[in-house]
Amino acid sequence: MTTFSPTPKKCDICAHPFRKFPGILMYDAVVYGRWGCLCHECFTRFNCKLGIGRGQKYEWKSHGGFVLIEGGSQ
Repeated sequence: MTTFSPTPKKCDICAHPFRKFPGILMYDAVVYGRWGCLCHECFTRFNCKLGIGRGQKYEWKSHGGFVLIEGGSQ
């Protein structure tokens, strides 16, 4: 199980806080050549993609923080 550490507090684009509820998504993705932690809305708005070197999708799990679910080596 791959987790994102340290746990981000807000989206790097819009500053929307990442709520710590099961099922909440967070993306670690490239926007304009720079990596950042994004909410689902910003990931979609900037047409980001998943995959190694492009972006990873994480889901909040109450027992383990943000856990990688797509786009990398799960």
